[in-house]
Amino acid sequence: MKKLLAILLTLAVMCSFGVSALAADTETTTFTWEAVQKDAAEVDKDGQFAQIGTFGIWIPSIYTAADLTEERIEQGYLANLVTKDLSSAVMAFTDTADGWSNLDDLAKQYNEAGMEAEVVNVNGLPALLFTNAESDTINVSFLESDDTTVTFSFYPYSDENVAALSYLMISSIQRCLFWETVKDAAAQVDKDGKLVKIADTGLAMWVPSVMVEGELTEEDVNNGSICYLAPVDDSASVNIFTWGEDMDLVGLVKYYAGNGVEDAEIVVINGIKAVMAGDEENDCIVIDYPMEDGSVLEFSFCPASDEDFAQVALLMASSIQEAK
Repeated sequence: MKKLLAILLTLAVMCSFGVSALAADTETTTFTWEAVQKDAAEVDKDGQFAQIGTFGIWIPSIYTAADLTEERIEQGYLANLVTKDLSSAVMAFTDTADGWSNLDDLAKQYNEAGMEAEVVNVNGLPALLFTNAESDTINVSFLESDDTTVTFSFYPYSDENVAALSYLMISSIQRCLFWETVKDAAAQVDKDGKLVKIADTGLAMWVPSVMVEGELTEEDVNNGSICYLAPVDDSASVNIFTWGEDMDLVGLVKYYAGNGVEDAEIVVINGIKAVMAGDEENDCIVIDYPMEDGSVLEFSFCPASDEDFAQVALLMASSIQEAK
């Protein structure tokens, strides 16, 4: 108990500085799960990750999911987690991004409204961290590509234990894709699709029955190609290959940003970290895994502009997992 309280108090002190103190640093404040994962396990060994929308978040065992009314669902609520005595809550909801186009604009808007707001980085994702004294919450918002926000709100922030837990939970938020969440939808798209081991990559992926593996030439193999999948009419393709050197997750995001791809972000797919990006020039959705030797294992799904195939591609991407 003393150790738990010590961790909570340490984290509470970290949180009690508030956003204004964080903002004093010119560098972007960064939250990572790796930095707090051991502390989280000591605070609550029964805490578990849960998927909310396209995000994964560590939820302490003191919280349970409350049913959402139709009205709340219509208002954009994704989840409402509460303690047994209703003294604390974690809410997640979507909203429109009216009147601004980036997180800096929103931070300015919130600061002008009397809230303390700062643009931060949460596990590779740009986000807005802000406190709201009126609602006694600390919040973190993510700007989505469809000009909506997803916000996680933690109450009451004035309680130092809740403040400490909120720091841990915020640090755990990651873009996540889970096969368990979408496999029923995949079965509806193609009941004959199967999880297939991808060569010697150590990974497996759900492959629709219409996709046929193409034969690779010696030149293809020499250029890093591992597997090529396409329907008979060649209307779409999935190309799996290796490229590059001395790459890690952060380096990949910077690489894409330097090449004009602004939506590259770190994601967690079935427990494995990768970078997801939209390659408009080649009309592809790409999933990149940095390898131990510094090279990159890429899954490229084309054409991304075909809405029907883009949905199938996301199902396939969500299925990528360690081969059994």
